[in-house]
Amino acid sequence: MRLLFAGRRYIVEYIDSYLGDERKNFNPKLHYIVASGLINIRKKMIDFIESNNLQAGSFISRQAYLSQSFNFGKGIVITPFVAVGYSVNIGDYVYLNVHSSIGHGVHIGKNVVVSVGARVTGNCKIGNNVAIGSNSALVPGTVLEDDVEIGILTYPPRKVKAGRFILSEPGRPLR
Repeated sequence: MRLLFAGRRYIVEYIDSYLGDERKNFNPKLHYIVASGLINIRKKMIDFIESNNLQAGSFISRQAYLSQSFNFGKGIVITPFVAVGYSVNIGDYVYLNVHSSIGHGVHIGKNVVVSVGARVTGNCKIGNNVAIGSNSALVPGTVLEDDVEIGILTYPPRKVKAGRFILSEPGRPLR
């Protein structure tokens, strides 16, 4: 078995063997949960679930704090010690990892990963296929367009254009 540490291009190739047997021996009566933190792997898993008309399952921990007024899509995973504020809209296949928090008035698109300890403060807009690294923080009003990655311990600028990878403090585009 190969390791996932060889770089992003390799991870995309690795998914073909990672999803090998599941593509042939799946049960359409089960609900499938996507809990990977790697966006490219998540995309392929989601495409597989949707193209085979499978049921997307959701998991919300009893130890998560959720306000009374939030909306969420299918296939979400909310782990223990996550806090979700009021008037939050969470799209399909969103993964909120341990000790992360989502402030009031936040909109989160499809296939988004909020990693361990990340903070998304009020009135932020997060596009589709976005990964927010561990212990990163988005200040109020931040807009992340589609296909953005925020590195660990990063405070990105208020507007991040599509396809960018932001790393370090202060955040700067690397591509």
